[in-house]
Amino acid sequence: MNATSTTLSYRHSATVYLIFTASGAAALVYQMIWARWLSLVFGNTTTSVSIVLGSFMLGLALGSYLIGKRLPKIANPMLIYAYLELGIGMFAISFPCLSAMVEEIFTTIVNANTSLPFSLLIRAMLAFTLFGNPYDFNGGDLSLAY
Repeated sequence: MNATSTTLSYRHSATVYLIFTASGAAALVYQMIWARWLSLVFGNTTTSVSIVLGSFMLGLALGSYLIGKRLPKIANPMLIYAYLELGIGMFAISFPCLSAMVEEIFTTIVNANTSLPFSLLIRAMLAFTLFGNPYDFNGGDLSLAY
């Protein structure tokens, strides 16, 4: 192995690490924005934020599990990663519309006379539907971890 190939390999590795770091930072920003945005719908309580955060983390875990099972069979993992990042970006762009739909559903089902356990169940179901579905923008082919 010569010095040129070592330098190219190092640059490639550094670029990949930089991309992963930026992606992780963006994911944390998304999670904070989404949790705060949905607190407008579900209320800014510890329970509401916990449900949103739990759904987000469950979506990450489910996506990681499903893609992890298929990863050894993928010929170009970086291309798949790029598609997954594109899907996350599409989700982020469409989030205001999706949030409005969730708000409409929530306010239709839950009112002032609704019991707390039922209200929490509806919040959890809606949050999981929004954040926990690893197939949202990928046609069901591969898992999309938010």
